[in-house]
Amino acid sequence: MRMILPFIALAWIGTQPALAAGTTPPGPWLPVVKDAIRQKLNNPEYVTFKRVFFANNKTDDGAFPVCGFVNFKQKKAEHAAKQSFFGLLTPPASGKAGTFASIQLGETTDQANEIATICKNYGVY
Repeated sequence: MRMILPFIALAWIGTQPALAAGTTPPGPWLPVVKDAIRQKLNNPEYVTFKRVFFANNKTDDGAFPVCGFVNFKQKKAEHAAKQSFFGLLTPPASGKAGTFASIQLGETTDQANEIATICKNYGVY
């Protein structure tokens, strides 16, 4: 019985969907990303984030590419729309914050496809 349980656990893990190649931004950086995205939207109070990941490798400028999805409503009565996003997170020289800039939102199918390609090129998903 002891030999069967680990085997079953490993078999179950093997059937689960793969996670994104990137990692979730560390605690101090996640609010920086979320605040910057909220500032790009009309109604930031109606925003929820899904799958926010940053690349394991930095760009030549020392920034981490960040990709993810955001659900938001442009107007109170609307259904939430899911959009992909991309940006560059620059760690601070000192302190805990940093900046998140060069933000792109996948508002159209072409933009969403472009963001997906960029994120795949950085190894995020």
